[in-house]
Amino acid sequence: TYLNIAFLFFAPLKFLGVGTFPSAPLVLRTISALAGLFGLVLVYNFGKKHAGNFAAAFTVAFLLLDSNFMEFSTRIHPDSLIWAFCFLSLIVAALHANRGDRASLVALGIVIGLVQGTKAGGIFLLPMALTATALGVGQSDQGHARAFWGKCIFVGFRVFILGTSALGALFVSSPSIFLHRYYFRTMRAAAGILTDSESPVSSTTCLT
Repeated sequence: TYLNIAFLFFAPLKFLGVGTFPSAPLVLRTISALAGLFGLVLVYNFGKKHAGNFAAAFTVAFLLLDSNFMEFSTRIHPDSLIWAFCFLSLIVAALHANRGDRASLVALGIVIGLVQGTKAGGIFLLPMALTATALGVGQSDQGHARAFWGKCIFVGFRVFILGTSALGALFVSSPSIFLHRYYFRTMRAAAGILTDSESPVSSTTCLT
């Protein structure tokens, strides 16, 4: 997703005859910086709404003083973009939990797909997404008397919408994932490393 977004801006420059260097690094660094700023705006607005002005300002100040956040917001790396998408997913998940409508559910799926395409982080958002979906079902199902199996079908349909939206966003933002086996090979290799009992990170990964 990170490189595909950059391509949308780099391709017209290339067509106009602009050289790859320094235009390509500038485009990529600009995306990182804008994503970092976007993430700060999202965090501030979310904190202000749910915890007050002080909590919002404190959180933003903490991120600005964090060396990792500043570093990845100024270098060619997808981390600042995935942070922004993750912050956005939190906002959309809270919105869907309160409203329970299909539009916010589709939006949540889209953001998860973007996170997955950016740096394979969508899977870590599934617990939050499923919790928001369950809470959203409770909101949208108010006033409707359903049998047990009817509720199961309704919940399953909501999960299907969430998953379909995520896959659609993943395909649109990162079509190369579906056109080449490299992505799936690397995912299998990473999963093998993390699940290997002799791996030094396996126990830590299971705990986190």
